[in-house]
Amino acid sequence: MILARITLLLIWIAALCGILQAGPYLGDLGHGICGPWGCGPPLEALTVYHGFWLVLIGGLTTAAIRSCSAAALRIAGQTLTVLGLCGLLGLTAWELAHMTDTMRPYAVRRCLFVLATQVDVPIVPATLAGIACWIAGHWITGHGEKLRSSAQRGDDIARDVVT
Repeated sequence: MILARITLLLIWIAALCGILQAGPYLGDLGHGICGPWGCGPPLEALTVYHGFWLVLIGGLTTAAIRSCSAAALRIAGQTLTVLGLCGLLGLTAWELAHMTDTMRPYAVRRCLFVLATQVDVPIVPATLAGIACWIAGHWITGHGEKLRSSAQRGDDIARDVVT
């Protein structure tokens, strides 16, 4: 059991390191995302950083779902979801407050551009992780007895095989 966990941890760390090294292997994806406000960073960089955040947060979310109680998952899920939505609202409010009149027709595109090029803080992956934890917490609550009884049957079968 411990060897399997260490192996999974090493694979996850290798995936994190590997995704950061993937930029040169992506080739030329063309110029960055452009709009009337100018162009953003190269698509290769955006792909690598968004991939890093998804692998990092996806691994942590998977570990939390596998090891935390339903109540802890619901609380963590609600907290992450609310923080993520506050981040989205804050980013949108900031952009709208600092937008000139000539840029108002492009408000939605500009907000999506800023969200897509935001790699410093993983707003979208954290929000998705929160939703996943929240759903998992509710699912475990509804199916907990079934899971426990099937796990107990599995332990009984394993004990019978060993003896």
